[in-house]
Amino acid sequence: MATPLDVGFLQNFSDIFIWILVFTVTYAVQLVTKKPFGDNKGINALIAFSVSTIFILVPDVKDILVAAVPWWILILLLTVFLMLSLETFGNPLITVMESYGTWILIAAILAFVFAWAGVAGQKAGPYLEGANASSITQAAATGRGDGTVASGSFQDNLGATLFHPKVLGMILVLAIALFAVLMITYPIKLIP
Repeated sequence: MATPLDVGFLQNFSDIFIWILVFTVTYAVQLVTKKPFGDNKGINALIAFSVSTIFILVPDVKDILVAAVPWWILILLLTVFLMLSLETFGNPLITVMESYGTWILIAAILAFVFAWAGVAGQKAGPYLEGANASSITQAAATGRGDGTVASGSFQDNLGATLFHPKVLGMILVLAIALFAVLMITYPIKLIP
């Protein structure tokens, strides 16, 4: 039965949507930056056409974009609502962008990294399934699941690696060092 919210048919057109997105972003970036190829819009359009076609022809890049774009849209919507709500309370739009622009960029980069890891995770790294499975099974014995990092699931391997005691200890030491540096370099205001 067809429903109004059934968008499964649109997946057949994902290549076209990705091509349009990459073309538009590449062309816009070329128009608003220092214009390394001059003011000729035809050359800029040709470069954008070439880049977007290459993005479509490489399946891994296409899959990364398909995984990352929904998160970027969510970040964009949250940013718009944040700016509207903060402007409602009297903060000018420029102040909001100066305050939160870095965090928005970090969130967009993190969404890209997680999409990349989800698509290319099983194909990357020296510990592919079956390659050297017997010597690395005890690498994260107290980690998530059964502790193996040689399973067929990238998520299980990542969880077992991240929750290994040595990795958690390293994260704790780095966090302590971060706060130590922040507190040591924090400017002290003397009371007059």
